[in-house]
Amino acid sequence: PPGIDSAVKILENAGRLIHWNENSAVSLAKLRQMIPEDVILETPSPGLRVRHIQKAGLDWYILFNERSTPVDTKIKVSVPGTGILLNPASEESWIFEVDEPLHMAGYEVCVLAVTSN
Repeated sequence: PPGIDSAVKILENAGRLIHWNENSAVSLAKLRQMIPEDVILETPSPGLRVRHIQKAGLDWYILFNERSTPVDTKIKVSVPGTGILLNPASEESWIFEVDEPLHMAGYEVCVLAVTSN
């Protein structure tokens, strides 16, 4: 499209462009350098999917365990503040501290709401 070269040049000059190549490890390292991690898990949990939404002055993290195996890890989020973990199935909620263990059964969904301090 017209003007694409100048737009790409602007991104490149600003350090916001990654030229992906066959060495995906290098490309991923560059991407991780550019984009700070929003959610950090102590233990890899390949079945855990996270959706981060900002709404009504809160940061909402919807956590989906997409596998039958439980998730047992500690979770850190990039937003500082007080967390409340909600279990929609049981309608339970509790205060959730950073670095507190997270236990999710297979196929379980939880919602972490974080209010800024």
